[in-house]
Parts: sequence; structure tokens; C-alpha cells
Amino acid sequence: MDWETASKFITPAIIASALAYLVRFFGKVIADQKPYADNRNWLIELAGIFFVSSTAFWGVIGAVLALRIGDLGTGHLLRCVIVLILIGWLWLAAHFSSEEIYKNRQDLTRLNVNDEIKAFAEDFRKWVLKIDHWIPQISFPIIFAYLLTLEYLSWSLGWFIAIFSQVFMGFLFLAWKYSLSTTRLPEVDIYFMGSDEPLRGVLLLKINDDNVRVRDGNKVIVLNKSQIKRMEFILGEKA
Repeated sequence: MDWETASKFITPAIIASALAYLVRFFGKVIADQKPYADNRNWLIELAGIFFVSSTAFWGVIGAVLALRIGDLGTGHLLRCVIVLILIGWLWLAAHFSSEEIYKNRQDLTRLNVNDEIKAFAEDFRKWVLKIDHWIPQISFPIIFAYLLTLEYLSWSLGWFIAIFSQVFMGFLFLAWKYSLSTTRLPEVDIYFMGSDEPLRGVLLLKINDDNVRVRDGNKVIVLNKSQIKRMEFILGEKA
């Protein structure tokens, strides 16, 4: 199948449906990291619209660069490798950020590794977070769109689909990382029905439809929502 044949199946209705799906999908990725929201559905829609519109804006710049300056000596395979490297970096940065926020870092002691490996792993983690702090996040959609546009211009449908699937995964990790950069876990006191003794000073991980997940020291506790009378947020400490 060539581009001319494939383009016949792409209609405005399909484009609109795909756009709505992307807004909802990326909105869920971002909202899932938030511990609570007054209206999570509204948060999903708002976050999705912001992420898709902002990445599309910078993506247009990347596409324009591809049209203006063309291919700088990259081939199909090299473009694929570049995208994979960027995906790997985004995953590492998001993974290490998640460990920092949720305090769930892997205990290397249980893996029976020596001190040199532990020191290297810790230094590597710090290095990734430090370098990522200085990398403009807009550079990822620009590079992704630039490489994807080059594949489109190459008229190779197979390579375009391969790169497109990788770029989609890259945007998934970018949304995850963006969400973590704006996530703050508040400290709360939880009061229960029929009890005067609250659960004090725990980190609120997430309020779900029927339960509440909190972290108390090294324990993650799942509480039934129907058992909770009220929740008090402690401001000025970990909010």
C-alpha cells in the first residue's frame, strides 16, 4: 500500500475521532498521577487538551524544520535509533522522578549487589535527573515531529508506521514525565467513622472512586472510602 492509497481511508471524521481519543488518552495519563481532583473527568479533558495542543504547536515547528532544511544525512535506521534513544531517556527520567515522588525506589540490598554497583546506580540516577532538569521539554516534540516528517517525505509507508508507533510511545512517556513534574503529594490526617483516633501525617497517594491510597512510612495503605468521615490537608509542609 502506498501513500496515495492510504490517504483515501483518512477522512475528517477519522481525524476528529483520533484527536478526541488522543485528548482523552493523554489526559488520563496525566490525571492518573494526581492524588485528587474536584472533578477528575474535567481534569482529564483539560490536561489532555493542553498537552495535545502544546505538543502539536511545537510539533508543527519540527515539521516546518523538516520541510525547510530537509534530511541532514539521517537514514531510516538512524532515525529509528534516535527515536529509541529519546524514548529510553524519557522513560528513565520519568521512572526516577516517580521514585523520588512516591518513595518507592528499588532496594538494591535485596538484590545482593556490591557497594560499587549501588554507588554507580545512585550516581547514574542523580545524573539523569540533573541533566533532564536542563533539557527543554519542548525539544522532544520538535525532534519527534522533525523525524516523523522526514519519514513521511521519504514515501516509505512501512518505515513511517514503525517510526510513528515509536513516537507515540515517546509522547506517552513525555506525558507521564510532565505529569510527575507537576505532582505534589499532600500530607493529610484521616478521620474514620465511629472512631476518634485519626490516621495522622500520611501522604495522600490517590483518591479513587471507592478507596483512598495513602503512604505511612514504608507501608502503602488502601482505605475504604465509606469508612472515612473526613480528611484534613496539612498545609505548608508537603502540600
